[in-house]
Amino acid sequence: LKSLFRPVAMMVPDREAILRVRLCALGFREFSGLATKLDALFGMAQRTLSSQRHYDWGLRGVLAVMGSAGTELRAVAARSAAAAARAEAAEAEAAEAAERAEAAAAGGDLGSSPAPTPSVGLA
Repeated sequence: LKSLFRPVAMMVPDREAILRVRLCALGFREFSGLATKLDALFGMAQRTLSSQRHYDWGLRGVLAVMGSAGTELRAVAARSAAAAARAEAAEAEAAEAAERAEAAAAGGDLGSSPAPTPSVGLA
């Protein structure tokens, strides 16, 4: 029976490398530093806190936290993009209003006084 199975070498996954790739894929700019910090945080939590069954300090827990962080990053980016679009629209509206005011001031000399109405005498 032993001859039917191939020998397999197992190793512990490099959590920091996995975190680096996932953070980069989620769109974080400082993914390398964040991966190091997250790996250190979860490693310290795993060593320090009690090892109860409902705590998950492994790769599954880290990936869940990163998924939430990626969702929040996209939400923040969407909010800032919407705010930038609103600011751009307000700036364009202000520029248009300034142009209208400038045009009214330039043409205001000609049309500021009401035009005289011709009086027709009916006699």
